[in-house]
Amino acid sequence: MRGRDKEKIRFNTEIIKLLALLVIATGGGTVSLLISGLQNATYGLIAVTGMLIFIICGILAIFVYRQTEKLLK
Repeated sequence: MRGRDKEKIRFNTEIIKLLALLVIATGGGTVSLLISGLQNATYGLIAVTGMLIFIICGILAIFVYRQTEKLLK
């Protein structure tokens, strides 16, 4: 395995960690907003934005994970 591939794997691993942390943080924030109840439209907009970020970060994490698996083979 070349040195460049090793660096790419390390970088992808760090990106996966960051995306996993973002999924947990935005997911938790969104759930807490939904549990406490949406008092006005602003909270609803924030909750919807959090759900979108949650989904996008999850998809990106899966994509980067698959790229890393290809590099390892």
